[in-house]
Amino acid sequence: MIEDILELCAYTVKVAERAGATEAEAVARKGRQASVDVERSAIKSSSGGEGIQLALRAYVGKAMGLAFTTRGDREAIEEVVDLAVSLARSNQQDPNYERLPEPGPYQSVEGLYDRELANLEASKLIEMVLEGVRAASSRPDTNVSGGAGLAMEEEAIVNSNGIRAFQETTGIFGVLEVKISAGDDAGIGSDYFGVRSLSKADFVRIGSEAANKAERNLGSKKIESGEYSIVLDQRTTGKTLSSIIGFGADAYTVMLGTSYFKDKLNHLIGAELITMIDNPLHPGGIASGIFDAEGTPRQMTPIVEKGILKTFFSDSYTANKLKIRNTGHASRPDLRSKPHPDLTNTQIGPGDSSLEELVRETRKGLYIYDSGIGPMAGTTVISSMVDFGFLIDNGEIKHPVKNTMLGTTVFDFLKNVDMVSRELLDESGQISPSIRVNRVKVASGA
Repeated sequence: MIEDILELCAYTVKVAERAGATEAEAVARKGRQASVDVERSAIKSSSGGEGIQLALRAYVGKAMGLAFTTRGDREAIEEVVDLAVSLARSNQQDPNYERLPEPGPYQSVEGLYDRELANLEASKLIEMVLEGVRAASSRPDTNVSGGAGLAMEEEAIVNSNGIRAFQETTGIFGVLEVKISAGDDAGIGSDYFGVRSLSKADFVRIGSEAANKAERNLGSKKIESGEYSIVLDQRTTGKTLSSIIGFGADAYTVMLGTSYFKDKLNHLIGAELITMIDNPLHPGGIASGIFDAEGTPRQMTPIVEKGILKTFFSDSYTANKLKIRNTGHASRPDLRSKPHPDLTNTQIGPGDSSLEELVRETRKGLYIYDSGIGPMAGTTVISSMVDFGFLIDNGEIKHPVKNTMLGTTVFDFLKNVDMVSRELLDESGQISPSIRVNRVKVASGA
């Protein structure tokens, strides 16, 4: 067993080259995980474990073979190499493939690893979750569900072009959902966090907030169908713009021809109020890191600047195919699959309006929170249920709404952003304001 995963990767690449690979990349992840599930206001289950994963991409010419194992001994390495090289020899050559990435200077990122969190016992995690459940159970008719998880991970990447990278991270997340029943009525609310350090994990806060939201959601009503302005809270703004812009600016969807922004680079795609960067170097960011899933150095990347699309975010394959810069956005949640580009910490710039002004200056609108609005697959059409929203009438928030859908298009949505708040929400590097979008069609059914 090779305990040092950086040396494990280096050895795997060396064996692959001896076996005939013209290029090779080994990725290893080793760590510990624990999780807790909550159902009916009680702990349903808990689990935990530790282990190692090793993946090898071997190339023979322009053909690739990929193999994976959960062992780190030399026999397992030989098996992985034999399989990956054999697959590469039998697979078709890929004319779009050029080469694996080469090394570059890495920047240090603070706050990726917390020793206190890495040493947290599973019993303490259960205790913390129960504190959140108690905070959420403010009424006798409350039903709490959700869960928590923590992870400590070492990651190493070595390739035959000289990349040799290692980082260590910790993370903990929690989510609690509260359902309050009141006769024939029911209110649902949820809250969550995802952080790198134990000191920032607050289950009591998310439990209390979920209960408050559930109570506010009692008494929902249908509304008149028509054209509305919609005010998105900060979370919804972040999720929505990351989804809409993230699909369109993804070099992979551009390469496939499915991106609605494929011909829009350096063109206006929305209101000048919209500016968004992707910042994987944010201290303590939940998606921060020193390098991407191929070992390419992470870097801050402008995506949209005053409504103009500035960058297609990419990995090595898409960058080579499109003849653009590799922005270091390779992502690989599952080592049994190839990497693809993905955003990390999206950060949307502030405006010059207050949160209160966004609502006060809206005559007929919806206030939407804790949601995500995005286009239907493969189209620019946006048709979304309003999971959590309130009617705005003459500048005042009235009652929660139900059975309500909104419809627009990607380009109309982005073009019709006419107010952006000064106040920003920073959730572990995911930063966003509230926004108002005009001229959105709303339908409310039975």
